[in-house]
Amino acid sequence: MADRCALFSRGPAVAIVVMEILALVFTLFVAGCDDSDIDREGIDVDLENLRSTVLEKGDDAQIQAEGIGAPAAPVLIELLESNDAEVRDIALSCLVLTGYDETALILARSLSDKDESVRIRALQSLRSRYDTSILRELTNNLTNQDSVVRGGVARLIGLIGDVKASKPLRKRLEDETDLLAGKQIKLALARLGDEDLKEEFASLLESGTAGGGRYQIIRDFEYINDPKLAKRLMPALSDTGDAYEIGHPAEQPQFARVCDAAVTLIGKWFDKPFSFETDDLKTYSDEEIGEAQRFIESLE
Repeated sequence: MADRCALFSRGPAVAIVVMEILALVFTLFVAGCDDSDIDREGIDVDLENLRSTVLEKGDDAQIQAEGIGAPAAPVLIELLESNDAEVRDIALSCLVLTGYDETALILARSLSDKDESVRIRALQSLRSRYDTSILRELTNNLTNQDSVVRGGVARLIGLIGDVKASKPLRKRLEDETDLLAGKQIKLALARLGDEDLKEEFASLLESGTAGGGRYQIIRDFEYINDPKLAKRLMPALSDTGDAYEIGHPAEQPQFARVCDAAVTLIGKWFDKPFSFETDDLKTYSDEEIGEAQRFIESLE
């Protein structure tokens, strides 16, 4: 009270100016609070709309989720508990668009969903979102009931690159009965440094079926990612069988050959090994393939 009296004792004009400033500050404060409340109410409405859209299996659920962003995650995670597999699948497809920090962990936990479509959705989404933080969840899924998931997580474990994961991979390989899952486990172990398994895959390239068979082995080489295997690509450089399509869908089919795939892989493994550029969509001339052969022969 004394301070206010002192203020007015300095003159009415000064007092009026000060009081106007205080009123302005108060108004701005209140306005800020109102905006926050309005924003919160707006988000709540958006979240309820998203919940309804997912439950109703609406076509624009993903658009809504992406627009809301990370704040949508709690609602979508809650919907992952739905008894309706299609709702869980839609919720998961929405979650990956929100930018939520724990998305990879939620995806890894969804690998054990009782519905196949949800498991596959989670596995496919993890291919661009895996990291070391989910290594334990991936390892746990090496005993998943679904052989596709077992093989898929083995591949992801290899990509993460932690050699300590070799032990659970080897243990699973002893019990694995599915051929495709077993191959993925072997590939993961080869990527993690198992020299015997690298040799096993390399020998397949030498004796493998020309064309598509050899191309698949080249793809396996690319996954293993060991440039020391480059010398083993020599048989593929003389294989002119079709490997994969590179033409425009609306035009006459055009294919890259096995030899093209081999040259391209060498280009990925080494820093500018050739006098020409390499590209997945390129077919190489006889001269360029010859240069690739000479490069391989020069390797120790």
